Amino acid sequence: MEGISKELLVECYHVATVLGNPIRAQVLSDLIAQCTDQWQTIEEFKASPVDGPCHVMYGSCIILLFFRKGEFYVSQGGTRLFLHTFRITHVRPIKTPDTPK
Repeated sequence: MEGISKELLVECYHVATVLGNPIRAQVLSDLIAQCTDQWQTIEEFKASPVDGPCHVMYGSCIILLFFRKGEFYVSQGGTRLFLHTFRITHVRPIKTPDTPK
């Protein structure tokens, strides 16, 4: 990906979102996630887990999951679907901004 800036990817992501192209937006989101160096191995994450949303390398895919009480899950239609960690290789917690005081 030499020569492609993260800023350009973010701009393309916003254009794809506005144009209503969810597949392209997801691909760009995955590429943006790869631009950061904040990935942890699953072992590092388990040593100091963080509850909340995170990007996860699940097999060869990057997906958005939630982590709470030692388990990864995705909410679908009000139902929580739990995923086994044996296919998860890396985790990148999504930092949420602190609420204003």
